[in-house]
Amino acid sequence: MRRRGLIEMHWRNIRSLNGSQANGFEELCAQLARSEIPQNAKFTRKGSPDAGVECFCVLSENYWCVYS
Repeated sequence: MRRRGLIEMHWRNIRSLNGSQANGFEELCAQLARSEIPQNAKFTRKGSPDAGVECFCVLSENYWCVYS
């Protein structure tokens, strides 16, 4: 896994998506999660309503990683 430096982030500057800053934050989380998983993992994004789970990846038959 790649190591990245820390990024200074101002939460109020997150762009709105579909008229909602919360939707923009969820999109950002999903994109960051997708960029970190191994290439052989299966990545799935959930749609609304998502019950707090934005996306998940299956790394093997017995190991899942959930992003909420």
